[in-house]
Amino acid sequence: HGIEVRTEPLLRLEGVDGQLERVIFAAGEPLPRRGLFFLSEPAEHSLLPQRLGCEMVGGGQAATGKLQETGVPGLFLAGDAAKAVKLAVIAAAEGAEAAFAINTALSRSEFL
Repeated sequence: HGIEVRTEPLLRLEGVDGQLERVIFAAGEPLPRRGLFFLSEPAEHSLLPQRLGCEMVGGGQAATGKLQETGVPGLFLAGDAAKAVKLAVIAAAEGAEAAFAINTALSRSEFL
């Protein structure tokens, strides 16, 4: 479709009042633009889930179930540690699911 792809490192995005005007690269000419699509390769950098015994899947993510439970009894994960999608809104939703599951598990357990 004639779409140019540039792979040089970005230095910065420039614009006025929150509107993108141009992309500044480490090398080459600036690129005038009003919009931008990008691809990042998110990776979890914390080793804590692995150290706690979680099963790890692609991209360094811990495997979790529907309600964010892990294979480690009593351990629930949400957000960056559990999903490759690094969005705050996703982390918040997963946190709510995990909280529901934790509350359910605690209400079913016997307290000492």
